[in-house]
Amino acid sequence: MSYTPPTAILRAVPLALPRCELTWIARDPLDLDLARAQHRGYAAALEQAGLHVVMLPPENDLPDSCFVEDLVIDLGEVRVLTRPGAPSREPEREAMKRAFAPGGPLEAYGPLLEMPQGLRLDGGDVLMVRDRLFVGLSSRTDIDAVQWLAAQTSLRAAGVHVCGALHLKTAVSALTENALIVNPEAVDLAPFLFFDLLKVPPGEECGVNVLRLPPRLDEVGPDARDERVLMDQRCVKSIAIARRWGVEVIPVDISEFAKAEAGLTCLSVLLSGG
Repeated sequence: MSYTPPTAILRAVPLALPRCELTWIARDPLDLDLARAQHRGYAAALEQAGLHVVMLPPENDLPDSCFVEDLVIDLGEVRVLTRPGAPSREPEREAMKRAFAPGGPLEAYGPLLEMPQGLRLDGGDVLMVRDRLFVGLSSRTDIDAVQWLAAQTSLRAAGVHVCGALHLKTAVSALTENALIVNPEAVDLAPFLFFDLLKVPPGEECGVNVLRLPPRLDEVGPDARDERVLMDQRCVKSIAIARRWGVEVIPVDISEFAKAEAGLTCLSVLLSGG
């Protein structure tokens, strides 16, 4: 039986990245060449993990355009083109629509269901785990958009109040189907009490945002692991926690993207088979 690897969508780093949107941190000079090198390393880590990487061309006038997670949500039954919460990101939607349109590099994964005008939702606020859909109520995502998104899927959906982070997934993300890594200071944990909650060590808040990868289905044997994640290599204590939980960790350097309030999930959209 043939195995079709999952696809990771990335978009190359734009020239305008140093002018990206910031909400929670002060602007720090960003090394564009280093950011591009780190982005290449991130793509290489995904490829080495067995994913098919589609690198979309840069949108050099759109500072946040490499943060593709906020534009597309794969719900399994349907793929949604969102309405990002920052008005400056609205032009990114047309570039993403072209990629999924007939003749585009992602034509096989289209069409996209477009979120209606007037709603606001960033994909960074959407966490899917088990048969549940958690959507952060943040400065970038409104309750009306959550309700619309819930109507597009058979997954059980719930809004979650985010009080100390840009997005839900910078406050809580999944290590496994049963274990979440969390920053209890940044999010209401009540909706997650039926999970094992692993608190991020003080000073390693960036360790919360992990990119959970699909199982490596082409490997078998006693040493094979079906739980693996990318983690920020700076967060050594958080990495140790994940490894003690039995998760395979692939450390990645994204220090320049941290200056843009971005994490590992921001830089890609993982799609199931086309």
